[in-house]
Amino acid sequence: MLCAGTVQTPHVFESVAFLRTDNSLARPDVQFVFQPARRLTTKLPFPVGHGYAISPVALYPKSRGTLRLASPDPAADPLIDPQLLSERKDILPLIRALRIARARPVHSRNRLHRAPPCRHLPHGLR
Repeated sequence: MLCAGTVQTPHVFESVAFLRTDNSLARPDVQFVFQPARRLTTKLPFPVGHGYAISPVALYPKSRGTLRLASPDPAADPLIDPQLLSERKDILPLIRALRIARARPVHSRNRLHRAPPCRHLPHGLR
């Protein structure tokens, strides 16, 4: 990135915020990552067009994945299973964070494009 033209920053993640999604918590449980660009919908190496994205990241997940050797060959790719959200409670802070992010559009002139509801989850976002 040359810091000229449409994309004028070499940084994809411009800012972050740490927040408690539940007032009863003693410390923040989620990090919001703000990206000043549209989400990728193509195979281009960077987003094209105007837009922004807010991505919540759980700070203290309980889920644990595995990393195992696939073979005695040191050049072989390892077997990686992140087991994301394998602990049922790990989804709760993310759902609360998405509700917070959806509750406050950045500016009333901006059209807010929301992802479809997560109907397959027990606490689906609506």
